[in-house]
Amino acid sequence: MTTLTKSQDKALNLVVKASDKNERLFILWYGGVRAGKTFGAVRAFIEHSLTRTNSNYIIAGYVLRSIINNVVPYFRTICDELDLEYNVVEGGVNPRVEIGTNRFLFYGGDKTGTSKKSQGLTADGLLADEYELLNRDFLKQCEARISKDAALRIYTSNKGQKYSWAKKEYYDRIKAGYINGVIIDSNPEENTFVSDDFWDEKEREFEGNYKQRFLRNEFTLDSPSLYDVDYIDFDDDMKLAVLGVYSYGNDHFTIPFYLFGESFVLGEIEKYNAPIKLNIDNDIVLLMINSSAPKLAREMVFNGYNVKGYLDMFAPNKVEMSQRAFANSKVAVLDNAEYTKEIIETYSTPGVVNPAITLIDSVIEYLNRSEQWL
Repeated sequence: MTTLTKSQDKALNLVVKASDKNERLFILWYGGVRAGKTFGAVRAFIEHSLTRTNSNYIIAGYVLRSIINNVVPYFRTICDELDLEYNVVEGGVNPRVEIGTNRFLFYGGDKTGTSKKSQGLTADGLLADEYELLNRDFLKQCEARISKDAALRIYTSNKGQKYSWAKKEYYDRIKAGYINGVIIDSNPEENTFVSDDFWDEKEREFEGNYKQRFLRNEFTLDSPSLYDVDYIDFDDDMKLAVLGVYSYGNDHFTIPFYLFGESFVLGEIEKYNAPIKLNIDNDIVLLMINSSAPKLAREMVFNGYNVKGYLDMFAPNKVEMSQRAFANSKVAVLDNAEYTKEIIETYSTPGVVNPAITLIDSVIEYLNRSEQWL
């Protein structure tokens, strides 16, 4: 019998207790490489199924072949260890594992129309393997099938991009108490079946975000940001000096630049629908960005605002100028401006169309011309 790791044993106990109490259970299971997440999840689902008959379970993966290659062997091993009769169907339109009267149905997210294949199904559980890689609509469709009493959901993953939709919708909301769920964090060192030589090798080979994700079990950016930014708290001495406005059709968003001593501080990006109404003094500079700005600018001039026109052409010198402005502490960012922080920290490839970055770079270029910083 395979000896369970600490995290695997915790997951199994949670499943047993939830089944005894006839309660639904959602486990978000993170861990580094070779931490035993998938094996532990399969073991937990088999345990859950032993209390049921004629039940369906969904096993969802990034691609169907990854389920057959990576997950099915765990079903075979565990069923053999528990002396359970099972049948594996790898081909056809309905690949699955059958254990007694229960069926574990395989769905890969790589095929067109996959998100709709589970429609109409009623299921007792969902195992989403490497869920952060899955298509969001595909996962939501699978979730909508898990309607049986005391159903079980387990989502496994390495910790990925810290601003990903998956982290925001599940990890952050469980932490905040908006979703009822349990987070399990597995360290690779728990799995004693992987040799020390392997870990020593990966410690030497992995660097940066790969080491953080795969060995340290930490959320990290995919690539370093182009901008080295200082984050500071709001100060009463900060005064709004410039409001950048990006206009596209009937939708607009703004970003404030506060004057603080001899530097400027970016605030939070705000979104508006037309007509735009701003609660600011008329002496505040409005920098209008992009081709649809002239119409809006005329309206703002008519309303007495201090409007300055500007283009949104991408140019490498804008990125370079912003890099120097941030690096030389001419511009900082408010620490509680969460969306602004996300936009800046995830901007790692110059030239990629990003209206918010265009707005930030354009305002910085305007300030540089006005202030003669760089």
